[in-house]
Amino acid sequence: MFSLEGEESKQIGEILGNENCKKILNLLAEKELSESDIAKELGMKVNTIEYNLRKLISLGLVEKVNHFWSTRGKKIPVYRAANKHIIISPRTKAKGFLITGLLAIVAAFIIKVLSYKPILRISEKTDMVESMVNVPASSSYSAYPIIWLWFLVGAGFALIVLYLFRKFRDNN
Repeated sequence: MFSLEGEESKQIGEILGNENCKKILNLLAEKELSESDIAKELGMKVNTIEYNLRKLISLGLVEKVNHFWSTRGKKIPVYRAANKHIIISPRTKAKGFLITGLLAIVAAFIIKVLSYKPILRISEKTDMVESMVNVPASSSYSAYPIIWLWFLVGAGFALIVLYLFRKFRDNN
């Protein structure tokens, strides 16, 4: 995911406007090839392929996957298109954190509802098994942890870390 204001979105725009980069991406989406094989398939010079591959690799759109040895004993890298999606969006404000926080609360509530378990106990007076239906898993009768509360604490911590990371990134 790239911000509209970031340098990466500018580079993505240049790549999407570059016909050679698009041809290379399309070809590498079909099969893994070396620089010279890409040049042969597309009818381009190897230095043009090398230049455009550097751009694509720097943004993570193409990756080295393997290598083979040439007849002269040189290590030749093989490339493929990375399995990634590109999302370019404007900077998110506190609204995004609020929505994410509300989704975390809803998810914690669902986990809490799903964590209710019927618990069996032996009655001391009659030596019979009684079913205690609708006893929350977090009650004193249960050995289950309060999983929904841990989820909520973890989600809150993750939101705080993300907020601080974005705040630090925006100030630099």
